[in-house]
Amino acid sequence: MQSRLALLGLGLLAAFGLGYGVLGVSDAAWTDQVTNPGTAVTADQVGQPGQPVSTLNPNCTNITVEWTAAALADDYRVEAWTATTGTFTTVTASTSGNLTWADTTDYTNDTVRWRVIGIRSGTSWESVPSLESADRDCGIPPVIDLAVTETCGARTLTWSHPTATRFNIRRRVNAGGWTNVQTNLNAFTWTDTAATFSIGDVIEYQVQGRIGGPANVGPWGNVDGVTWGGPFRIVSVEFVNNGATLGTLEVGDQIVVTFSHEADFSNLTATTVNIATRRRLRAPNANQANRRVFQWTTANNFFGGNATYAGASPTAGTGMTWTWTSSVNGTTMGVPAAAITPGTAVTCAANTAIATSTAFTPVPTGQW
Repeated sequence: MQSRLALLGLGLLAAFGLGYGVLGVSDAAWTDQVTNPGTAVTADQVGQPGQPVSTLNPNCTNITVEWTAAALADDYRVEAWTATTGTFTTVTASTSGNLTWADTTDYTNDTVRWRVIGIRSGTSWESVPSLESADRDCGIPPVIDLAVTETCGARTLTWSHPTATRFNIRRRVNAGGWTNVQTNLNAFTWTDTAATFSIGDVIEYQVQGRIGGPANVGPWGNVDGVTWGGPFRIVSVEFVNNGATLGTLEVGDQIVVTFSHEADFSNLTATTVNIATRRRLRAPNANQANRRVFQWTTANNFFGGNATYAGASPTAGTGMTWTWTSSVNGTTMGVPAAAITPGTAVTCAANTAIATSTAFTPVPTGQW
């Protein structure tokens, strides 16, 4: 009985030995492979994507993330880390094979970085994460290049900013307290035409960047300002005697009006001067304030008569002075003592939207 079992064992061993030899399989023939458990396909490992790079478009509410391709990957998952959460979370599970992704998450006042994972579609294969991108600081930086210039008495502010597109502006006078003058301005320049200051006041400004709501603001930026030279205005009015008799209008006598800035005379049409009720002079003759340089109402019987007097004066061009030169003889006049009332026909040549200030009313000098 035992011999028969022993013979059977030997036979089986011989049979298996024979089969192993016939098949020709040896230990040296086996190799390692990476095989997706859900398929019968064998493949190499998905490569690591390139380190992503981020670009603002134009700020931290729209950021383009780019990377280079990974071997065998035909799609990508993008993950973002923020300082607020402290962990990576998926911002898109698929880029449809694209090597770029527009992340429209609002990262304002946060710090963010990205990593990318390569994916092989139809399998469970994916790469190790890419190297993490450089941190993108989405705090709103201050405006550092505010510049203030004065033109025609108005102050023009200009600045730039890398991320913000809306801005708050504040102003102070002679190093006093700050006053907000603009909120949520959608521009990189602003002109302040306020003229409620005294000549020689130091007027300063700061600008603050803003993204989204009123709470998403950066720090106030650099301070810049000007010493105010006053508004565009009439500085002086002089009656000039070029005739033989002082105190009487004669051919060649003049009215010379001097302005604070280069003036534009294109709104003037008349070249005559009118005297009415022996105390009111309009130069030139026009009923509307926006058609004359000034009106002067002085003492009763200051002038010897009422009339409209012909003369020559500019109705175009620019200059620091407006001069009317009489072409006729006429009335007598007294010694000036009352202030003029400026008209608004003359505008500042550098900004014709700014008319003569009516706040400055000099007393004329001289006589015809």
